[in-house]
Amino acid sequence: MLTNNDLLLKKLNGFIRKYYRNILLKGLFYSITLLVIFLLFFLLIEFFGYNSIIVRTVIFYLYGVFALVLLVCYIIYPLTKLLNIGKTISHEDAAKIIGKHFPEVADKLLNLLQLKQQSLNSDSQILLASIDQRTKELSPISFHKAIDKKKTKKIGIIAISILFVFLFIAILFPNFLKDSTYRYINHTQYFEKPAPFEFLLQNTELEVLQNEDFLVELKVKGNMLPDMVNIKINGQNFSMKKNNKTAFYYNISQIQKNISLSFSANGYESKTYEIKVKPKPILVNIKAKIIPPAYTKLQPTIVTSLNDIYVPIGSSISWEGFVRDTKEITFIQQNGNIVLEPDKSGKFTYSHIVMNDMVFDIKTSNQFTTYSDTLNVFIKIVEDLYPQIAVVEHKDTIFPDRILFRGQIKDDYGFTSLNFFINHIRGNDTLQKVNAIEVNKNDNAQDFYYSYDLTSLSINRGDKLEYYFEVRDNDAINGGKISRSKIFSLNLPTEEEIEAKKEENSENIKESTKDALSKIKNLKNQINEISKQLINKQNLSWQDKEQIKDLLMKQEEIKKEIEEIKQSLEENNLLDEKLTEQEEDILKKQKELEELFEKILNQEMKDILEELEKLAKEQIDKNQLNEMLNNIKLNNEDIAKELDRNIEMYKRLEMEKLTNELTEKLDKLAQEQNELSENLKKGNKEENISKQEKLSKEFNQQQEKLDKLEKLSQEIQDQKPIERDKQLESEIRKNQKEASEKLNDNKSKQAKEKMKSASDQIQKMSNSIKQQQQENESNQLGEDIEQVRQILKNLVKISKDQEDLMNNIKKTKVLDPLYQEIIKQQYHLKEKMQPISDTLFAISKRQPQIGYLINQELNKVEDFIEKSISTLLQYNQAHYSNYKNNSVLSWQQYAMSSMNNLALMLRESLENMKNQQQSNSNKSNSSQQCNNPSSSSQQNKQSQQSLKDLQESLNRELERLKKELEQGQEQGKKKIGENAKLNESLAKAVAQQEMIRKMVQKEAERMKAESGKPSKILNEISKQMEQTEKDIVNKRISRNTINRQAKILTRLLEHEKAEKKQEKDNKRESKVGKDKINIDNKDFLEFKKIEEKEVELFKQVQPMYSPFYKEKVNRYFYNLENKTQNK
Repeated sequence: MLTNNDLLLKKLNGFIRKYYRNILLKGLFYSITLLVIFLLFFLLIEFFGYNSIIVRTVIFYLYGVFALVLLVCYIIYPLTKLLNIGKTISHEDAAKIIGKHFPEVADKLLNLLQLKQQSLNSDSQILLASIDQRTKELSPISFHKAIDKKKTKKIGIIAISILFVFLFIAILFPNFLKDSTYRYINHTQYFEKPAPFEFLLQNTELEVLQNEDFLVELKVKGNMLPDMVNIKINGQNFSMKKNNKTAFYYNISQIQKNISLSFSANGYESKTYEIKVKPKPILVNIKAKIIPPAYTKLQPTIVTSLNDIYVPIGSSISWEGFVRDTKEITFIQQNGNIVLEPDKSGKFTYSHIVMNDMVFDIKTSNQFTTYSDTLNVFIKIVEDLYPQIAVVEHKDTIFPDRILFRGQIKDDYGFTSLNFFINHIRGNDTLQKVNAIEVNKNDNAQDFYYSYDLTSLSINRGDKLEYYFEVRDNDAINGGKISRSKIFSLNLPTEEEIEAKKEENSENIKESTKDALSKIKNLKNQINEISKQLINKQNLSWQDKEQIKDLLMKQEEIKKEIEEIKQSLEENNLLDEKLTEQEEDILKKQKELEELFEKILNQEMKDILEELEKLAKEQIDKNQLNEMLNNIKLNNEDIAKELDRNIEMYKRLEMEKLTNELTEKLDKLAQEQNELSENLKKGNKEENISKQEKLSKEFNQQQEKLDKLEKLSQEIQDQKPIERDKQLESEIRKNQKEASEKLNDNKSKQAKEKMKSASDQIQKMSNSIKQQQQENESNQLGEDIEQVRQILKNLVKISKDQEDLMNNIKKTKVLDPLYQEIIKQQYHLKEKMQPISDTLFAISKRQPQIGYLINQELNKVEDFIEKSISTLLQYNQAHYSNYKNNSVLSWQQYAMSSMNNLALMLRESLENMKNQQQSNSNKSNSSQQCNNPSSSSQQNKQSQQSLKDLQESLNRELERLKKELEQGQEQGKKKIGENAKLNESLAKAVAQQEMIRKMVQKEAERMKAESGKPSKILNEISKQMEQTEKDIVNKRISRNTINRQAKILTRLLEHEKAEKKQEKDNKRESKVGKDKINIDNKDFLEFKKIEEKEVELFKQVQPMYSPFYKEKVNRYFYNLENKTQNK
């Protein structure tokens, strides 16, 4: 039977079960309510929103989690408690709940449970009785009433109401539940929101290779088409481009991985599509190692830029590269494809030799695509070029038979050989010689020097030489290639060809000179006409400027014609040197004539023409133009005179050369005729007849030359013709003809007599021509010397008269009657200068000593006198009556200075003419002097003594001039004309010092000719004398100048003593030998360059010389240049 205590516990346990049952029921109602409410809410959102996959997925799983949480919290948890699974509320907790619900119970039930717990540890009867009493008090109370069931019923009602609403919606709106639920259940699937249009993707395949572009093409179809469509790529929106109303497109660039995309427009969105990316075979990198052929000596190179590859022919190329996602690498070539497979790391290699240009593609492929990554490669062969050779030929003027070459060879890789070929062509026969030249085979560019001695060949007139160089490179692929220099040629003309060319050039010189003189005359008339037209004009018109341009063109034509004359003259002189060995005197005259033609076109004329050309392009001042035209006219007059003089001198030189040539030929002919007469027995009949006929023909040729000589003498002014002995010439022809007849008749003795007679007669004819030539030259020179001497006296007197006029004009006013007398006297001086000018010009045509500067100085005298007269007449007016005409003093001073300069020049020229006369007279005794050294020695002693005396005299004069210059500086600047005597003294001193210097130079040349060594003392003396001349010209006679002169005199004495000692030792026998000169070709060419530069540099730095002294300096440089050219 249960006790009260047990019944109480049973009632408490029942309360606990009902408590959890109430919680379970209430949780069920909560779950149903919440789940249905949220379900309807989410279905409503989906039904109208057509959420995206992500939103639906989130809601789906969120709802599931929410339902699971409700299930666990409101159903499973209470159910486990109801089933006594796990810990439930204790009896004390239940007592507290009951006590709270029933006020009458309050803490009684809790206290009862506590007392009962104490009774377990105690046997107190009082405690037990107390428990039993309290139990009976609580037994009538129903504990389950403490459970709050009203709230549960309310929740249940709400839950059932919501279920009814759900069922109502399900019945009335089944699609609402069905469609939304279906989309939530299939939340990973895209569902398009029903729209008034449809998205139609046109791309059939949604696959693309990695790193390539994909063009998305879309069409929309429906009643209401959108104006704009957006594409969503991996969550980012972009606007698509529109083709037309229904077509849209969008290009996705360089896709690297799979992408998702969808379309939206007007709030409607399409389903999501996925573009899958396939791996693309990629050529990551590639390089080529180029190994050139060994002979090129080039280092291997690695190339990474493979668009254009340049490699030497025969090179080996090794390819090495890396690929990714690639199965095969293909080298596509014209002659076949090379297929390679990479290793596991993606590496591949390939090697081949290149002999031709190549164009190929390197392509990669895999299982998804074929040849997606392509590299175009162009391999350009660098051919082994032909070697290059350039050669410059130099003529060795010191050794005419030696040819010098300076050349350069170039090649890309090196050389094998260099050879010199020379072909000797005689008629139809050709002989070739080959000489090897050593070269550095490894030097790609090098200079070489080579010389060839023509004396090693037996060359005759009429032969032809062709010579060239060949260089071979070291091409090991195709074999050595050969390049040839230009072919040089040397034609040796025959004597007849040279004569014909000389004759042609001579006629050209004469005709060109005649034409130039005619043009100068016409130009003078044109200048006069222009000057007349300018008188009444203020400004120049266009026609006037055109006339000036035409004048300049004609002047340029004259200049070119004179240049052509000079070139023809030089060519003729070269032809003479080739044909015959000319005498030193003839060579000197030829060179002087060349210099005279060179000087015709002076710098002053060139400057005037340049200035006039500049002014013709601008606004020209009339007065300035008149002055320039006048200067051109005066210069052209000088040119005309010099051309007239030079052509006359050329004819005389031509006649002299022709005479010398004629007499040499006659001498040779006489000797050959005599030798034939002596050697008749040694030759056979036919041979002797042939020789005699040849000699007869040669004599006829010399007669033709004599006719030409006779004709030429008639063309020369004041030239005495050669007196021919016609009877003697007839007898020579007759004897030669009879000699041939006697030989033909086998009458050798009589033939010999005729030959001997003809030989003597030819020699007599030659001697007669020589004698006439010498007599004519001697007589003419004597007459000219006398005329120059007389002119010099007259010139000094005229200069003195001019000085007197200057002194008178200083003291005379214009109104003084003496002023009119001065004008008459100035006119009179002008008239006196005219015959001097005419005579000197006539002499200058015959004597080269009367040079270009003398004629130029004469023109200056005439010009200054003319300007003096003009100035005198200009002031001869009433309003100048109380003035002194000081303006004319400068022109008179210039006229007197030019007269003095002219006198100095004539004095020097007179000395030169006397020296020439003495030289001509000594020619006949030259052989005796060579055999009698004692006479030469005596002359040397006299020359040295003369040098010493002249130098002492000059030193004393310089002492005096130094004092006079110092006094003039102390007195201040003198007026024009007062220092004329001082200037004259200085000019004389310069002339005397120059004369002494020339004597020293001649002595030095004599010593060098005798001993072969230059005299160091005399060369130093000569240089010191040149410095003294500069000091005198520039009026800088200082103490240093006097000391230098003393040293010069001392050195002359030392030289005299050394010569005496040399005479005592000069008793041993001397031998004549040939100088062996070994000049390195390279050194010779370099020396020639340096020497030309030094001469040009020295010519640019000159002291301020007057025209007379400038001529001396110019002459020095001409001599120096001639020596340079002859080296």
